[in-house]
Amino acid sequence: MEGKSHISRVLMGIALLCLGAVFVQPLWKISLEAAQFPDGLELYIWIDKISGNNKYIIQNINILNHYIGMKPIHPDAIPELKYFPWVAMGMLGLGLIAVLFNRRWSYLSWAILMTSLGALGIYDFYLWLYDYGHDLDPNAPIKIPGMVYMPPLFGEKDLLNFYVRSYPAWGGILMGMAIILAFSAYYFKKGKKTRELNFERDKSWNMQGTIKMLTGVFLVICLIGCSSKPEPIRFGEDHCEYCKMGIVDKRFGAELITEKHRVYKFDAVECLMDFMEEQKVEHDEILVLPYDGLGQLYPVDSLVFAISTAYKSPMGGNIAAFLPQNAPSGEQLKWEELIRLAP
Repeated sequence: MEGKSHISRVLMGIALLCLGAVFVQPLWKISLEAAQFPDGLELYIWIDKISGNNKYIIQNINILNHYIGMKPIHPDAIPELKYFPWVAMGMLGLGLIAVLFNRRWSYLSWAILMTSLGALGIYDFYLWLYDYGHDLDPNAPIKIPGMVYMPPLFGEKDLLNFYVRSYPAWGGILMGMAIILAFSAYYFKKGKKTRELNFERDKSWNMQGTIKMLTGVFLVICLIGCSSKPEPIRFGEDHCEYCKMGIVDKRFGAELITEKHRVYKFDAVECLMDFMEEQKVEHDEILVLPYDGLGQLYPVDSLVFAISTAYKSPMGGNIAAFLPQNAPSGEQLKWEELIRLAP
């Protein structure tokens, strides 16, 4: 029982260590992928600087942005990068005071203040991205009416020939963990009488259970954006990655998911095969729409394929996929056999 009185201090101490990680780990990561950059461009947003996967990253991005009228990135001119470190150090100091006081209100106050500052920081980041993507030079060499170039705050999207992914990096994840740990410290810091009542009501609740819970939350946060799953094809909205035609026929679409979790969509199997041959993209999964017209994607290993002029696929390859039980009579090909037949 008495050992429980130290749980809050331990949790808050770990929370401060997590917050301190923002000085050695980036808060956010924005990745740009395109055929002309096979290794991709990665931009890291730190609490006090902006860096990338190579020392010329900002220069390269500024050159690319010049052509479409986006403002250059000048980290030295971003005021947040100057005062955010002081805010973080202030919160570390307040956290140490909360540990010394070891009162419920001190943990709760810190957690609420940290949550508010985190929300304000994300909103400020959103405003920066909005201005960056919307305030374009009207004299830019490349102008597309109605086009904006705002990267996603959280998620993935296509921007011209680039595929952009934006997710928290380790610093941002650990900052979120610091908030969760501070609220946990508040929860466990109860008066003696309340602790005794709760202990009698549920003797199974102990430090080991708490660690398991927090570990589970941490793993869930770490896995955000790391899962690789198919995306439904939006017929009439999505465009083929290879031929750039709109995807409208529910009998022929296909999808390729790369090892980096990027999703490419195609209006026909032949476009998918041509893309794979030219780009040599390492894939995690390939899915195709069966000819039944229901618009449901299936892994290629669960389908059989037929080639016939009767199918009239969008790009003239006349390749159709079928679930085995719905396949027409005649020659049927497995995916590996179909690939070998490709010119």
